[in-house]
Amino acid sequence: MRRLTGLLLILIVMVGVVEAAPEWHIETVDSVPGDSIDGYNSLTLDSTDRPHITYFLASDALRYARLDGSAWQTETVDSEGWAAGDSSLALDSSENPHISYQEGENGDLRYARWDGSAWQTETVDSEEWVSAYNSLALDTADRPHISYRDSTNLDLKYAHWDGSAWQVETVDSEGYMGL
Repeated sequence: MRRLTGLLLILIVMVGVVEAAPEWHIETVDSVPGDSIDGYNSLTLDSTDRPHITYFLASDALRYARLDGSAWQTETVDSEGWAAGDSSLALDSSENPHISYQEGENGDLRYARWDGSAWQTETVDSEEWVSAYNSLALDTADRPHISYRDSTNLDLKYAHWDGSAWQVETVDSEGYMGL
């Protein structure tokens, strides 16, 4: 009888797990007539678990989307030049988005942030082809820190905002870095 009780308990637990398995919910976030969504997207969740996404259009625009609870809100962040390449997204303590991304014409490392009323964009590192595989994190003061690959010199680089200027340094230059 003891063996049978143990077996029933396992079956009940397994059935409960199977019944509680979530289903994937797939929906279209953005659709631009005459354009297509390019790769290089980034995703993060806010404090209410609502998704925020960055992505590029094939027409060379960096886009940002967020679910406001009932509908997706989408907007263009940067369309100057050729805004295309890798992107990384983080939310600050006020849940404003910050984005690091690769400018596609020269490979500059760019940074954008929502200041509460408009997007502010700037170039962080303008050495030729330096911004591949970038990754963004914000510190406790909401200051950005970005790691990225210098594709010209094959170095791993690090940039951070110190409150008044960008500080850029090479972290590792031995071999083929940044992948």
